[in-house]
Amino acid sequence: MTTTRQNILSNIVSTLQGVTSIKHVEANRFTAVDAEVIPYPACFIYSDREERVEETLSRETWRWTVILEVWMRGSTDAETMLAAIHQAMQNDFTRGGYAYNSYRTGVEFLIIDPAKETHAMLITYTVRYYHAVGVM
Repeated sequence: MTTTRQNILSNIVSTLQGVTSIKHVEANRFTAVDAEVIPYPACFIYSDREERVEETLSRETWRWTVILEVWMRGSTDAETMLAAIHQAMQNDFTRGGYAYNSYRTGVEFLIIDPAKETHAMLITYTVRYYHAVGVM
């Protein structure tokens, strides 16, 4: 049985695989990445903080932060990439029906390796979802 969170992550992976400018997508990778081998642009999806925001007799409601770490090289324009990701993610803000809302809450731009023209974005999304009490 998959959890609501796993279903949401799967939806985010497939959504980002549909962005033609992204060449590689992975969720919850916790091993080192060989930056010389992966195709660019690449997107790594990470679970972050989650907090319960409401509980009734029949369901628990959660606010969950998901981070998209997008690596780019060379002339890839970060603003154009951000716009493509934002549009794709907003096309189904219910994450395939597993969330009742998801939205971008921030972005941070980083320079990873100036000599190799590697730069990145950390895009923060908030996902709000619920499930039956005691059932993830």
